[in-house]
Order: sequence, then C-alpha cells, then structure tokens
Amino acid sequence: MTSEHCNVTDGFSDRDRELLAMFDMTEEQVREAEMIAESETIPDGLVGPVYYGRHHTDASRLGS
Repeated sequence: MTSEHCNVTDGFSDRDRELLAMFDMTEEQVREAEMIAESETIPDGLVGPVYYGRHHTDASRLGS
C-alpha cells in the first residue's frame, strides 16, 4: 500500500475520500449511515424485527 493511501485523519484515509467522491457521498453521510446502522432503536431497513425463540421447534426446545 502506498503512503498516499495511509494518511488518515478523522477516521477517513485518502483512499476513503476517493471512494466517497466516486459515489458522490460526504464523510458526514457516512457517519450518519453508520450511526443508524449501529443503532438498535432506529429503523434502518437493514434487518427486520427479531422475535427471539420463534425459530425454535418444539423438539429443539426440549433438547431432542
């Protein structure tokens, strides 16, 4: 990796900034998207609701 891609400030490398420019995104958009994706309370469309235990069959609950 060349040194020009290793310069990191505010968590974004020069290569990150090149990619952001390619997709017409800002660093702020990435930070906001990250915050939403990591949140467990803000709906983001990445995953649906999780219903714990509903994937278990009666046999698996009994240890069979």
